[in-house]
Amino acid sequence: MEPILPRNGLSKKPGADHVAINVWGWVAGTSRNSAAATECQFDSRCFLWQSDAITDLGTLGGCDCSLARFGRNSLNDRGQIVGWSRSSYGDTRAFLWEGGVMTDIGPSAYSFAEAINNRGQVVGITESPPEDTDPYVPLSGMPTHVFLWESGHLSDLPIKGLCRPVDDFGCEYRDPTVNGINERGHVIGVDGAGRGFLWRRGVVQDLGSFHPTAINDRGQVAGGDQLWENGAIIDFGLPSLCLGIQCYHPLAADINEQGQVVGAYPFGVTEGPHPRVLYHGFLWSRTRDHGGDDDSDDESDHDSDDGSDHDSDD
Repeated sequence: MEPILPRNGLSKKPGADHVAINVWGWVAGTSRNSAAATECQFDSRCFLWQSDAITDLGTLGGCDCSLARFGRNSLNDRGQIVGWSRSSYGDTRAFLWEGGVMTDIGPSAYSFAEAINNRGQVVGITESPPEDTDPYVPLSGMPTHVFLWESGHLSDLPIKGLCRPVDDFGCEYRDPTVNGINERGHVIGVDGAGRGFLWRRGVVQDLGSFHPTAINDRGQVAGGDQLWENGAIIDFGLPSLCLGIQCYHPLAADINEQGQVVGAYPFGVTEGPHPRVLYHGFLWSRTRDHGGDDDSDDESDHDSDDGSDHDSDD
């Protein structure tokens, strides 16, 4: 079987970044558009492959389009796609693409959509005005926080970036990251202080040094070479690799509803003047499953952005 490459004006270079696939076999990704490179200098485009046909998702008027950082979170089973695109003014704005139409859902001129679930809930990061009591402002722009978008309604989540003062006038800023949202609207990521978080029912749970990268609908969370479940952490015992002061660690890529986790861990380096770290893939599972969070047996339970529960999407 030959690999499927973007075509119809999209890059013909093998592979694509930020790739996602849904239950129908639709594939979305980010590609380089060489045809427009002379006009825009660097032009990344988003595409959808469906039934052997590729659709260029277009942009919000500017040159670039990209799916979410964790590509698997960009496409849901309804064919909705999220990411960011540049507007005609050069702004970086979150978008939702559905049925051939790209919609600007960005709360500000600096916003990124990072994940979408099958309910159409979108989470990402956006700029926010500095607080009156904050004497510092980021050198690179405004402060940022996490947002939740659902059916045109925007909610601000209390997860923010962190500014570390460097002088009397500015600071070095670290954005929060959003790494996933499950079907119950539970959101995971890392805040600006470098602490993992789980947001559910309007409450932020501090996960400390555990950095979550994937969550299932039972509320089990994977990150690094660990599984977080009901406040307890299970360590997989996989090795890290350090080269001088630089260390490379295992990374959990995804988790299914059975609590099985897939990812990769470093095991060696290539020879030569420019060594590269080599990784092995892993699959972790346990013979006896103790279940997810306390109310995970109720499959109809969904959490809304105001902290209340409702029973269905309709």
